[in-house]
Amino acid sequence: MTARLDRLRGALGAAGFTGAVVSRPTHVHYLSGYNAPASGYTFLVAGPHGTALVVAGREPAAGSLPSEIQAFPYQFYRPTVLREAEDAAEEALLAAIDTVGLRGGAIGIESDHLPFGLAQALAGVGDVTSLDGEIERMRLQKDADEIAAIRRAVAINDRGLAAARRAIRHGATEIDVFAAVYGEILRDFGAPYTLIGDFVSGPRTERVGGPATARELQSGDLFIIDIFPVLDWYKGDITRTFVVGEPTSRQRDVHRVLEEALAVGAAAIRPGLRACDLDAVVREAVSRAGFGENFPHHSGHAIGLGHPESPYIIPADASELRPNMVITLEPGIYLPGEGGMRLEQNFLITESGAEGLSQFPLELIVCE
Repeated sequence: MTARLDRLRGALGAAGFTGAVVSRPTHVHYLSGYNAPASGYTFLVAGPHGTALVVAGREPAAGSLPSEIQAFPYQFYRPTVLREAEDAAEEALLAAIDTVGLRGGAIGIESDHLPFGLAQALAGVGDVTSLDGEIERMRLQKDADEIAAIRRAVAINDRGLAAARRAIRHGATEIDVFAAVYGEILRDFGAPYTLIGDFVSGPRTERVGGPATARELQSGDLFIIDIFPVLDWYKGDITRTFVVGEPTSRQRDVHRVLEEALAVGAAAIRPGLRACDLDAVVREAVSRAGFGENFPHHSGHAIGLGHPESPYIIPADASELRPNMVITLEPGIYLPGEGGMRLEQNFLITESGAEGLSQFPLELIVCE
């Protein structure tokens, strides 16, 4: 975490900031390793004389913060009394500002997240300006601990999809399959979590995605499962298409187009390639097979603390890919009256290409 704080200070100095007040819980965690409580406000305050954490409630437990970060706890009682909460947070925040040497300086804030009243308070003690994506730019290339967390999340997702394959059968519901995936990941991860994703079957696959419903699976149904649960802040994001019973030759042929599009996209990934050019490679493979008009969404995006996050694999994003970015590619084809399919793999960008992270089979998954 010290290295990230050092990089933040370097970026702030280059942009003309004296320091910053970081308010997004994801960014507080990214820079300090601290998990902000659900209630109250939490701020990481970085300045020329050190770093402070302003947090509601008790002093953080010993060892939960790097030794160089000083804690400023404040009392927070009822989340419905916003003025009371802001008054207490403001007092602690201004004390932290003074301690780290930010008073009178150029203070960067996350302007689209910091509460208005606290932004006004900061404006009274310094020159307040939006950070304008400084931390997001730091996050583009992942550190070793982030890559390890994403690898773990993808591996857990793989085992969740294996549970889906076991649960998918004629007469089961989408909710049954969702429950099987949720339970498998819960046991594997070992703590409560939020399962986000698409669980759509049969005619519902034509609409790209959506939550699980009580719809019963029928023989011949396609079933798109796209999961990206938040596991210790980080995510894998993988999609597979399943079929209930023996697939038709048409279903196999369409899915092979997705497999080819994914393969040519994976082969093209390298540092320096623009995101829009990677999108063109994937999209051309689908269009060449005659399904260009049936591929309505992005070709992929980056993952990490956010979902999705930059760069986006779309025609409008000219960002260059860099080593240690983690991206997804997810070509899809959705045919009226036939159903939809999507195939998604996660890739760690290396110095010479890319490493596929998911080990779950990439072909159309046949379920008995």
